[in-house]
Amino acid sequence: MALSEDQIRGLLDAPRETLDVELKSWIDPTAEEGIAKIAKGCMALRNNNGGVLVIGFRNDGKPDESNVPSDVRAVFHVDCVQEIVGKFSSEPFPIDVQFGEKDGQIYPVISVPPGVRTPVVAKRTLGPPGRPLIKDHAVYVRSLSSNNTVSSSEARRGDWERLVQVCFDNREADVGAFVRRHLSAINLDRLLSILSEMSSPPLPTAIDTAKKFLDVGYMRFQEAMTERQLKIPDLGFREAAVFIEGEVPKHDATQSLLNRLFVAQPQHTGWPPWADSRGFSAEADQPRVFDEGWEALFAEREKGDLTIPHLDFWRIDPTRAYFYLVTALEDDLEVPGPKPKAGTQLDFMLQIYRIAEIISVALSFARSMECNPTKTSLAFAFRWSKLKGRYLSSWADKRRTFSPKGPATQEQVVSAVTIPLDTPRSAIAPHVDSVIRKLFALFNGAELESRIISEIVEEALQIRF
Repeated sequence: MALSEDQIRGLLDAPRETLDVELKSWIDPTAEEGIAKIAKGCMALRNNNGGVLVIGFRNDGKPDESNVPSDVRAVFHVDCVQEIVGKFSSEPFPIDVQFGEKDGQIYPVISVPPGVRTPVVAKRTLGPPGRPLIKDHAVYVRSLSSNNTVSSSEARRGDWERLVQVCFDNREADVGAFVRRHLSAINLDRLLSILSEMSSPPLPTAIDTAKKFLDVGYMRFQEAMTERQLKIPDLGFREAAVFIEGEVPKHDATQSLLNRLFVAQPQHTGWPPWADSRGFSAEADQPRVFDEGWEALFAEREKGDLTIPHLDFWRIDPTRAYFYLVTALEDDLEVPGPKPKAGTQLDFMLQIYRIAEIISVALSFARSMECNPTKTSLAFAFRWSKLKGRYLSSWADKRRTFSPKGPATQEQVVSAVTIPLDTPRSAIAPHVDSVIRKLFALFNGAELESRIISEIVEEALQIRF
């Protein structure tokens, strides 16, 4: 799936190696070493269920200023890269090559799509005997080492469980599509609701705890803003609190924990819910430890007023087993391009995208903390504020026609859901549906078909970089 210009710009502005993103210094795609790096990187990302390979950056995220090709677009033409992948991959898969610019330099961004159903295997050897650059029959994966660094390497014992799970999840998505096609004559909405209830039994205590952490987290947001001598602006906010219930190993608020969480989290957008700000230049944006948890506030001022298109605060509390996030609504921020007047609208697709992403990342966090997938559930509580008088609309993406609904007649709404940790990404949509329906109903009873919500969630979670 091709990335948007904003996504490429966000990727190049703060490049960081994760399971979904591989950085490589400038290479020659006609030399054996360069061919091997492209082939192994793309096969590993395919087995990772998609991601991007960015050329021209060192592992630390700094630009590589040596061996820059004179014509980057010609050297890394999509036909050249696709030929390399097709020559060494056991199963053909399409790649896309796009180009972004940073500080006057053009960089190639190679996108590998998700959807792997059986592991991709190298089908030939490259390099000298005894020390091949690519080994025939080898399975290359994105692997997390013991010191939390990521690399593309031959699969080892600890990598196979994740690889098999990725393939299984994609096959499960195929089964879901089959069911939707062949059961279209019955009330599929009701069937999905029943299945969701069966797989996610209500846990009132966990939900109550998650709702409590909404208030605890917002109080910390207020305190953090006061410490920065900032006033909370008159904007709408979206909050999420996630409480882990079950077998949660003991963790402390260490750099090692942050490395493990941020390296493994899926990259669905250029600005993830819990953004890793350790590479940011402003000291105030750096995450810090407070009361046994990590937290970060992203805010800037110009003449005393907040002007940047982000106002976020997050907290990761391993001791109490919860995550918290508060974000100013995109509908109210001063972002470039045409947008509605602040406080008047709520874009329905943005809300579906963000809820799906929050759920996906939170599940990833809990797995990275080595919680037992079969004995652990996550209770999610979401809260939207300053809704009164707004209309549910579609202003950010004009691909779907949508007549405004509303206005909302109350200021705030809270919606919650419990999701088992072993829920695959392909099964997130019904839970997003459950959360979002309560929000949409606030706008004069607005509702969307489960099929449409499922399509939007699938689109949101396929974006990986």
